[in-house]
Amino acid sequence: MCQTEIVGVGISAMGPIDMEKGRILSPTHFFGIENYDVVNEVKKFTDLPVYLYKNTNCALPQGAWRESLRQRKDGAHRHG
Repeated sequence: MCQTEIVGVGISAMGPIDMEKGRILSPTHFFGIENYDVVNEVKKFTDLPVYLYKNTNCALPQGAWRESLRQRKDGAHRHG
């Protein structure tokens, strides 16, 4: 059995976002979402650090991560 340590929570959201304040500002296709403090909402449920990133910045690393899983026979992946 593999032991894993979760070190943080990453949230990917369509923009516009304010990464420093952890807010989703007013995305075109998220009706009713405006200046939403998503990071602090998630922090209510965890003591882990929580980060907000624009979805386009997360797409390439996620694709590389998925490809690394395909290449491993055991399906395990560790970032870092």
